[in-house]
Amino acid sequence: MKPDISTGLVDLVTADKSSVKRLEKSADRTHAWLRDTIDSRKRPVGDALPPLFASVPPLEPEQQSFYLSDLQGDFEPDLSGLCVYSPQTVAALPTALGHLPRLCLSAPETPHTLLTAISLGIDLITTPFVTETSEHGIALSFEFPPPKNADHQALGFDLWSGAHATDLSPLTPACSCYTCTRHHRAYVHHLLQAKEMLAWTLLQIHNHSVIDTFFRKIRESMARGTFEDDVNAFSRVYEAEMPEKTGQGPRVRGYQMKSIGGGEPKRNPKVYGRLDDQVQKLAEAQSGVATLGGDAEELEENGFAKG
Repeated sequence: MKPDISTGLVDLVTADKSSVKRLEKSADRTHAWLRDTIDSRKRPVGDALPPLFASVPPLEPEQQSFYLSDLQGDFEPDLSGLCVYSPQTVAALPTALGHLPRLCLSAPETPHTLLTAISLGIDLITTPFVTETSEHGIALSFEFPPPKNADHQALGFDLWSGAHATDLSPLTPACSCYTCTRHHRAYVHHLLQAKEMLAWTLLQIHNHSVIDTFFRKIRESMARGTFEDDVNAFSRVYEAEMPEKTGQGPRVRGYQMKSIGGGEPKRNPKVYGRLDDQVQKLAEAQSGVATLGGDAEELEENGFAKG
């Protein structure tokens, strides 16, 4: 598949409360898996191997002190980066590993969370909220740095709302993405109401463009040396949470959703069940006999036993 990077396996502790022994086992397993991975990469292979990022579980430094010591000692020459699962883990990383890029596989919910992670030293981070907002019919509209003299701005807007039914403006005025340069809000609103898959495709194109511009402007802000001030301005101007989700997402299949456990609700309501009673009525009408419980005269009237 030729990935850009590979990461070592990690034993993540997902329980809210865990024993000290369980936490120590998490660090020991992650340490052993990274050691085995590095050893296996030293064997001859046909193609060049992707850069390796060492996974660091979100534990206290004293719970994985041996692992962190080996990261900066024995393992460092074979590493191209570090993979963390919480931005706060960066503070516990050894100073000697500060030159390695840091990938964070967390689930930030807003651009505010992204900016906090970057401020803590994260270089690469996942952005699952982009797809989530697209699926709920929300178009992102934030900018970094924020517009001057702006106040109380929403991070996006809900295109399911009837307020956009006749709005012929682009999703955001300054956006140059495919969606904004070729379509308008009323069109995307119509597609959502008709449950056309094109609606979510156009929203995803736009939202990815917004987040791409967001990260590009962050890099420019860092180059200017104004990143901290721009972050503070962003926090003052934009709301802390995403807009409330009111619409229905695209049709999903079972294999697209992670199973949580028994009794979990379906992602979307059942569509075709309401036709079941009509099928039964049609079958009864075509049979010519609603029931065999009548007397002989009723059976004859319905054509029963005619040759």
